[in-house]
Amino acid sequence: MRKRPLALLLFSICMMTIALSLPLQVVYLQDVESLFQMLTWLNIFIMALCVATAVAVFKLHKSFHYLLPITIAAVIFNNWWVGYVGFNYNLTETSIASLSFLILCSVLLEKKAIKVLRSPKLKWWDVPLRSKIEIPVSLSPSLRGQVLIKKSFDISESGFFLQGLEKSEFDSLNVGEKFGVCLHFSKILKIRCEAKIVRKSAQNGSYPSGIGLQFEKIDAQIKSTIKQLSQSHHHEVVL
Repeated sequence: MRKRPLALLLFSICMMTIALSLPLQVVYLQDVESLFQMLTWLNIFIMALCVATAVAVFKLHKSFHYLLPITIAAVIFNNWWVGYVGFNYNLTETSIASLSFLILCSVLLEKKAIKVLRSPKLKWWDVPLRSKIEIPVSLSPSLRGQVLIKKSFDISESGFFLQGLEKSEFDSLNVGEKFGVCLHFSKILKIRCEAKIVRKSAQNGSYPSGIGLQFEKIDAQIKSTIKQLSQSHHHEVVL
């Protein structure tokens, strides 16, 4: 489930193809010299909309919420106008083109696509891969001002999963809480940063119960260091 939904990729490619097809139609029906004379402002507007919508859907940018319906309306209106004028195509042909475009848009109703379109933050294909390593991690302040020291289950440059919590500790920690964190990669190599709890999970198969934390206010250099260390350390370090 690490891959981007195929429907998003196909839709984006088709939208880019539609944008290119407008000038290609002019070249096919007339000639290259007539390209800039025959392309209307509506054609150019639709080309820009198709490109913008393709990028927005591919990257799941929030702008796709309004770009997509505007693009659909513009394409259907353009097809109707071309058919109404009847210069190169009739209404039947342009109506079929509009129906085909709507069918293309329906690929976004695919299960995985609609799931991530509704919740763009999911973007599971952009989630950094985590290395399964156990190192001591301390959270402070926690549990009435006490420093909580447990072990990680996995770590990536974006965060880590903390395991080994007692029931009282698990229950007392809440999603959204922020802590000062110290990652003990060795007795002398420690990385300090901030993190917040983004999820609490019960045991699921080989995955233990615990809490998922996301790093906050962390610069690129520290993030890169954590990534390198998490990929190179696969043993338990004792404090």
